Amino acid sequence: MEEHSLIILEKSTIVPATQTERHEMYLPSLDLFWRDYHFNQRVLFYKTTAEEYGVISDALRRSLSEVMVYFYPWAGRLAVGEDGRHVIECNDAGVEFVEASLDVPFSEVESGDFQPKSFFKLLAQPGHNDGPLLIVQVTRFKNGEGVALGISHSHVVADGHSLWHFMVSWAECARGLPVSLLPIHDRTVLKIDKPIKEKAFLIIDMVEITGWPNKRLAQKNFHLTGEMLKTLKSQALQEGFQCYTSFELMCAHFWKCAMKSYNHLNSEKVHFLVMVNGRSRLNPPLPAAYFGNVVQCAVAQATVGELKKETLADTAARIHEIATSVCDETLRGMMHWLELNNNSFGGKWLATEGLMVSSSTRFPVYDVDYGWGRPAAVRTVAIHGEGELVLFAGREGGGSVDVCLLLEEDAMGRLSGDFVKQASHQDESIPHNSDVPSVAIPLYQGESIPHNSDAPSVAMPLYGRSECVSE
Repeated sequence: MEEHSLIILEKSTIVPATQTERHEMYLPSLDLFWRDYHFNQRVLFYKTTAEEYGVISDALRRSLSEVMVYFYPWAGRLAVGEDGRHVIECNDAGVEFVEASLDVPFSEVESGDFQPKSFFKLLAQPGHNDGPLLIVQVTRFKNGEGVALGISHSHVVADGHSLWHFMVSWAECARGLPVSLLPIHDRTVLKIDKPIKEKAFLIIDMVEITGWPNKRLAQKNFHLTGEMLKTLKSQALQEGFQCYTSFELMCAHFWKCAMKSYNHLNSEKVHFLVMVNGRSRLNPPLPAAYFGNVVQCAVAQATVGELKKETLADTAARIHEIATSVCDETLRGMMHWLELNNNSFGGKWLATEGLMVSSSTRFPVYDVDYGWGRPAAVRTVAIHGEGELVLFAGREGGGSVDVCLLLEEDAMGRLSGDFVKQASHQDESIPHNSDVPSVAIPLYQGESIPHNSDAPSVAMPLYGRSECVSE
């Protein structure tokens, strides 16, 4: 495997363009439990010329400073308040801005459909909650053919909905436009003054996890066209499906096929976890401009034998039931539970294996235009957990979607082979894209280390844009 070298050209701190009010921002339980989790990382690829790079760098710095006047929590630091509870100390300490170069031509990444590569991990800086809460890295590719904008952020500050609200607003400032949706920062609306044991409950069952097995995992990106969704919906219609969303049908299809690829016993229980945006589920609902975390996990369970036997519509019904179960009562029950448990899940997780969706095709990732065009692609830097699906809307629209997936290496190989057969059988016109390598990632205790890329990737005959409920 070829090793690539990243050269750090400059590191600096960007502060708000005008001073913001210094204060401690209250953090509700829905923010605080994210202290235990890694920084979220995303990367946006832009095709540019060498001559444009100076303009790009200056524009990003200037507009980042301007937009932080409105999104000032990014410029703060996580601290402990007088009462012992963590807060964001809004102090204009600033965000880290890194400029770097990589000895890889942009055309190499572009011609490979932006499939995950071992050097993707170099495109965003690691972050920790004891330092800057947002780290931006601008990486120039060889010969100035393009740039990658890597984002690393503390999940304590924002969920996916709020992250992309910020990213679109930053791009608006870069183009000289006013911020179209000003963020709302009053997080006390989710404050639980007196947590009550009788009101505290979770809608998922978790157990203590003492360690993660050492496995070789493979990460791949699958590009799905709108026509693939029509194929999936046609199948569900033949089975008598009852108006399930594209998201639910896609999840059902992935769940059935991925669990089959693991060769589990039919009696083994498996799960499918969705992260639901709770803003509209609360009573009264929170506006879309609420900046922070409002996410609840919901889990469907079945045995492998049940998933093999039942129809796609039957499996979609399982996901529909849990996706629609999140409501004001369940969200507030979770908040009471967290307040009574040190605002942490304490190293607990699901006892079963399965899949988890941690993003949404509703996020406006291709609206992040800083003045030199829409991204050529948007990807996750690395997936940290086995069975995780990270979804992005496809660049061409029309219901297309990019799905980044991490599975055990042998299971990914079997899953890919199954989808090649399905594509050949269902629609000879669907491209298999089987010459694009995957990235095999040896994982130990949740930490990804250098990749191996041997197995082929495929395009799968499934869904398009989802009516997604994930974060």
